[in-house]
Amino acid sequence: MEKLSRLLITCFQRSTVQWLNSCALLCAFTLFLPVLVYAQSDSTTISSIRIPMHNPSRQLGPLNLFESQPGVRVHVGGNNHKETFFFLVDTGCTSTMINTNSAKSLGLTLGKESYIGLGAYSQFFSHRATLPWLKLGPLERQNVPVQVMDLSKADIIGDIDGILGVNFWQNYALTIDFEKNELQLNEDQKGKKHVWIIPATNDGQGRLYVGGIVNGVHHVRMLVDTCSPNTTMPYELATEIFADQIEKKKFHNSEWDINGGKAQAANFHTLSFQIGDYACTGLTINVTKNNEQGSNDCILGGDFLRNFRVTFDFPHQRLILEK
Repeated sequence: MEKLSRLLITCFQRSTVQWLNSCALLCAFTLFLPVLVYAQSDSTTISSIRIPMHNPSRQLGPLNLFESQPGVRVHVGGNNHKETFFFLVDTGCTSTMINTNSAKSLGLTLGKESYIGLGAYSQFFSHRATLPWLKLGPLERQNVPVQVMDLSKADIIGDIDGILGVNFWQNYALTIDFEKNELQLNEDQKGKKHVWIIPATNDGQGRLYVGGIVNGVHHVRMLVDTCSPNTTMPYELATEIFADQIEKKKFHNSEWDINGGKAQAANFHTLSFQIGDYACTGLTINVTKNNEQGSNDCILGGDFLRNFRVTFDFPHQRLILEK
């Protein structure tokens, strides 16, 4: 009888301990469940972000240049109120810009004047400011540094509210899908049928440059610029590459700016063109001379980029082309 009593007491003690352990585990799980759920809901990465592009049709000179320039709707907040603006996505502009009138409507405080590059061929004076809040799709930023200037001075851009420059994108892999008319950030590149990964360098201000080979032998450094409608080359360099054609070609005065500087222009067709492992024939290059701003930079523009789904991988300094 005594042995039976001890056996019952032992079983009861073990059951009690197991029950208490189960309760403790359940309480701990219940206590940390919100943390686990929160961590899961917060695990959404930038790769899931897709942002529709908007390309309003605006006539500038002889060409409707906005057809090749990617733009987005952004929600911005200033010291006075919030507004929805149209910004261009410009990988050739070092800084995020906002038009003077838009900055005034937001009540931004302007800082000292500075000299800024807007594309390969253009430089302007602008004022520094801070945008308290900016929202692009689900992506939100606070205290965004911007440059304020009258963007109508750059005729190639026209009457817009602002520009999202490389300082806005440089921490992301920016994909521009011209066919779907949308932007994507940090999407996984696996499983694509035709992908070319092009090594790039930056100019110290974040803009990406790639090395091009024209007609098999001529190596050129090219700024990858989404807001340049054309692939362009300065006249001095073209005299070396197209030596047998340059004197016979008739140059026409352009009525609109080429990245900020009026110039005479003519089109030349390459026998071959290569960047990285991608090669093609018959690329049209817009050669400019007497450019007001003057630059030795070539530009890989929208006429080339629109043939691909393009990713600007700013952190790893590379350009990814997909077809």
